[in-house]
Amino acid sequence: MINELTEELACAIGFELIYRGDYFILGGIGEPTIKGKIIDGVAKDVSVCYDTSPNGLDKLPPEAAMAYAHRIISTAYFAKCVEGMRVIEPEKEDLSED
Repeated sequence: MINELTEELACAIGFELIYRGDYFILGGIGEPTIKGKIIDGVAKDVSVCYDTSPNGLDKLPPEAAMAYAHRIISTAYFAKCVEGMRVIEPEKEDLSED
């Protein structure tokens, strides 16, 4: 079972993993986004956000709306899997000159 959230895992499923201090974001342009807190190195309070703008699902052709709705559902399922995963941040390069 996968129990660590890494940039490699995010990339493998088509997401970008972004760190914002004590928060993380998993997402892509035009895709549903997963957001959560990092508490003691673990993903907590994970939620899914998606586009509900006036030009959202109701303006798409039925096939495209169904595809986007399916992506929301699969993202929500993955978000449930992310809850409780250890969040592994990449090592930061030391750019200071010695």
